[in-house]
Amino acid sequence: MAIDLSFTMLIKALGLIQGLLIGAFLLFTNNQKSKARLFLGLYILFLGIQFGESLLAELHFTDTYPLLLFLPLNSSWLRAALFFNYVQRISIFSSKENGYKFLIPGIIWFVAQTILFLMPIDIKIKLADTRYMNIFSGLGLIYGFSLAIYTLIYIRRHFKEVKNQYSNLANKRLAWAWQFIILSLVPLLILITSLIFNFSHNLHLILGSYALFLLYWISIHGVMQPSIKSLVWEKTYKNEGPSNSNKKSISNASSKNLLEIINLTNSHIISTKSYLNKDLTILEVAQELDLHPRPISAAINAINKENFNSYINRFRINEAIKLLNSGQVGHLTIEGVGSQVGFQSKSAFYGAFKKITGTTPSNYHKNRAQ
Repeated sequence: MAIDLSFTMLIKALGLIQGLLIGAFLLFTNNQKSKARLFLGLYILFLGIQFGESLLAELHFTDTYPLLLFLPLNSSWLRAALFFNYVQRISIFSSKENGYKFLIPGIIWFVAQTILFLMPIDIKIKLADTRYMNIFSGLGLIYGFSLAIYTLIYIRRHFKEVKNQYSNLANKRLAWAWQFIILSLVPLLILITSLIFNFSHNLHLILGSYALFLLYWISIHGVMQPSIKSLVWEKTYKNEGPSNSNKKSISNASSKNLLEIINLTNSHIISTKSYLNKDLTILEVAQELDLHPRPISAAINAINKENFNSYINRFRINEAIKLLNSGQVGHLTIEGVGSQVGFQSKSAFYGAFKKITGTTPSNYHKNRAQ
């Protein structure tokens, strides 16, 4: 038991130190324009402070030093809001929205804790014996859980829009952020399970180790994640007028027949084979057609019932099928075929091929060879 307790405190001390160091580094290297690292740094910083709060509770520090009662370390009302603001800052909607309003409850909670901390010791001791703090902390967990669900919905909305603008989805899905939120909810399920089945053996050790894993998870993925730029809501398009006879302004383009736009786009994509460009975006297609990206996206959605990513992938898969049918694959591997027709990765090629043909490119090639 003593060994378990020592190991638990070691993990919490490590989490505290790592959280403070990584959080401080991100705050120091923050880009003032995007502020993504600011929110990520604050989130990791408070995650580290949570380890410190738990460590003090493990050591029964406030029993020995009641002056430290209500030390403003509890960030249950703030962490989920900080993570949402980070996600929002790196998402495709970063120039359109902000989530500052979600920070208000956390700021109020921090101010309230500070006021309680500055109160006389005798009043603090009386308040500590009540259940009010536990109730407020519990409400903070509920608020954080609700905001986590909202962030999951937001990420799905982000990914849907990304597929309307990009043909290459690498580093744009924010799948790791989705996974992090789901994994962050696991400790809550563990706590509920422990209460139902009266399980408490090594619980602090399990939760502490898991929280440390999450700290490293978000630190690595968060630092590596680039911001995703929107190609549709750029200010340069808002008042852009026609520069030549073929140029359409936004107001004119929105009134064009969608079928005409999709036919024009199809002809252009086929004639130029622009789908072979691995990083092709709807902005590039729009610039080549002298159109705003919005009506092109609307035409693809309405006429073809698909997004830009699926639209471009159809051309790529058709090209891959032609290549496989021609027998001129030569020394190319299946992955090489995917790369040659514009796919960034093997998984993207396999996924798109199976979605359109119902089989994998390997099986298709084998069947053709028989």
